[in-house]
Amino acid sequence: MKLDHPFHRAVGDVLRAEPPSDCRLVLDHACGGSHQVPLFAGSIKSRATRTCYVDALIVGSNQTVPWIIEIEESDIDPTHIFGKIGTSAAASHFIHRILDDVPVAIEAATFVQVVDTSRLHDRTSKIEQLRNFERIIRDQLRGVGIARYHLFLFKGSSDLDADVAKRAALRDSMATALRQNIGSTS
Repeated sequence: MKLDHPFHRAVGDVLRAEPPSDCRLVLDHACGGSHQVPLFAGSIKSRATRTCYVDALIVGSNQTVPWIIEIEESDIDPTHIFGKIGTSAAASHFIHRILDDVPVAIEAATFVQVVDTSRLHDRTSKIEQLRNFERIIRDQLRGVGIARYHLFLFKGSSDLDADVAKRAALRDSMATALRQNIGSTS
């Protein structure tokens, strides 16, 4: 399945460049992977229990999901931003044939949203709005499988390529999530 999502592809390239060791990085087609990445409410794989598809996730060495990523390339309205975290927070498992359909629990996970802001004009209040959403979402994450939330804003693929510090912070969010998740059991 070939999709034209250059920002998704660029983020996927960053993630693949230095994948954390002792884990499995699973990428959606748009990010350069070869799978859809479904999340489920419960340990039964069915259309009725599927809550959403995400762009990427990591399966840690302890067979839990400590890190989930969503990339927003075009829709950055409030409903879309909150909807992505909401449907992911409603999920408790990743189940896929690449892991023999064995349910993998989402425990104390970090959810990362990477947003392409390149279409916004210079004097927009959207950046401030997104930062407010980040604070609101972090305050609301008590009691779900997602324990942490990070928002990264880039002005398109060229900014992603140029901003070494933010790229490093994105990769560090993976490594930190894996370290924080060590020892969790499903």
